[in-house]
Amino acid sequence: MSKIISLADMLFCRQCIACGETLPLFSHEDFCSDCIKNVTRLKKDELVLAHVIKARSVFVYDGALRKALVRFKYNNNAQAGRYVANEIASLMKKDKEIMAADYIINVPNGKYTTDRLYNQSMFLAKIVARKCKLKFLPNALKKKQGIKSQLKCKTRLERKENIKAAFYAEKGLDLKGKTVVIIDDILTTGSTLNECAKVLEKAGAEKIYAVTAARALSSLKPIKIKLLDADIVFTKKPTVHYKFKR
Repeated sequence: MSKIISLADMLFCRQCIACGETLPLFSHEDFCSDCIKNVTRLKKDELVLAHVIKARSVFVYDGALRKALVRFKYNNNAQAGRYVANEIASLMKKDKEIMAADYIINVPNGKYTTDRLYNQSMFLAKIVARKCKLKFLPNALKKKQGIKSQLKCKTRLERKENIKAAFYAEKGLDLKGKTVVIIDDILTTGSTLNECAKVLEKAGAEKIYAVTAARALSSLKPIKIKLLDADIVFTKKPTVHYKFKR
């Protein structure tokens, strides 16, 4: 929950980060009264991955939270980004192992078919690092060009194969004996986090943790959200289709 009302909020009123409904003037909430009912927190949020000691997530990637993350990623909704970043930081502060980390590192982005004003994982990681008072390494990892979006992969195996060896470390990166935390928006199969962790291990990282805003627990039903001048449709595969207005 954001505690600060900006000038923009006062002039234009805050909107629900999921459905876009205008919230009451001077409201501190980020969801409207209907959408907040469809936000689910993970009860058992810890997950062990092959190269990650512990991966934690705040929410279930479904309902209103899913819509908010879609708006954050594809509609440059910074309010939604700040909300989930604060929630990630709150979760981390309760975990002594994670809070003992030396660095925060974000999952890098490649080129996408949509224009984004920012790398959403970097946006989250920067806020989380500040809130948790941990050092942020914004360019530690890089993504190779020509890697297909994970959204276009139809199966878990295809996602795993697609992202294999997709990342590399910044030249000269030395993490010998260090503990790092990888920040990302969504954990689906864990393939992306594992591949990032492999690169960090080669750079010398001793312990690697990961924290994401949400985790996908099951197949997703189709949703349609109006974004800027385009409609984005998520199918069960999941595949993303863009229908741009003329």
